[in-house]
Amino acid sequence: MDPAEPESEQVCQEVDPEEGNGNARFVSEAVPAMFSDHIDHLREARRLKVSALQLKNVVEGQSQCSQISTGELGARLPSDVYEGDTILRTLNKLLSMVDDRGYQRSSQQLRFHQAFIRATSRVIYRADWSKDAPKIQRAQQWASCPSEVLISTPRRFGKTFSIAIFCAALALSTPIEIVVFSPARRASRKILERMVEFIKLLDCGDKIIEYNQECARIKTFNGKSSLIRSFPSKVSVGLQSHPLEPTRTHSNHTHTTLHAPRIFNRRIRHVLHLHQLGHLTRSTAVGGGLLALFIVLVWSLASAASMRMRLARRSGAETWSCSNSCL
Repeated sequence: MDPAEPESEQVCQEVDPEEGNGNARFVSEAVPAMFSDHIDHLREARRLKVSALQLKNVVEGQSQCSQISTGELGARLPSDVYEGDTILRTLNKLLSMVDDRGYQRSSQQLRFHQAFIRATSRVIYRADWSKDAPKIQRAQQWASCPSEVLISTPRRFGKTFSIAIFCAALALSTPIEIVVFSPARRASRKILERMVEFIKLLDCGDKIIEYNQECARIKTFNGKSSLIRSFPSKVSVGLQSHPLEPTRTHSNHTHTTLHAPRIFNRRIRHVLHLHQLGHLTRSTAVGGGLLALFIVLVWSLASAASMRMRLARRSGAETWSCSNSCL
């Protein structure tokens, strides 16, 4: 073999012990080395994947979390043109800190948060939005900034966690009042607890000024305060003669009593009266239909009885005429 050839071109001769004829086969020395490297690479990738997906106690065990410098959070830098740039940079930094501390957001949750940021852009850039909105949109590469975001996904898709993470980061970034409505009281308490957990996850537990079952007051990085409220929104309203009168319980169904507060205005009362009028109209229509069915039934019975009487009279007359003819 020519010694000038590279090592990758060298081959080794191996004799198959199962073959008795001594036939040799040639295998490149680079193949086993590449196979060993590939195995090591797969093992390292598996180790990293298991480490990324394993459960971590990041809320109670803060010492195990990676410490990230928070000196620039809430502080305006020379590169910030608007006050909203500082708030947006702080918000994005807090969201990335959540990713680094055991709650890696999925691709769908990243899209949710991008939509939330565009929807709250008027609040983030409140000081300059009225005069420099087109410049801000061009600088942030936002094609549109709608005020509403509608998310419709299956269960277990990360909607609750997305809302809790974003509200916690936004409340720490800028003074704001956030109101979250949940289907039930238990769900509203749970989502508020999630928000507080993420605030503690960001090493901002000392910034919680007030916390109870319905609200949490948070101190922002610029020294002001934010308020997060969480309420249940599923309320059954019963129809009643007057919005301020209690609802009566009928034999066939029961109405849930809802005492109208003093803040009810004339428009809400008007809507309630219209809704009650529609209910009465439907009840009247059902009663009228039953009455009409009863009248038709009585008329049918009366017609059948009259027909029987006519047939009886006719048969009696025919019998009498037949007897006279026989006589």
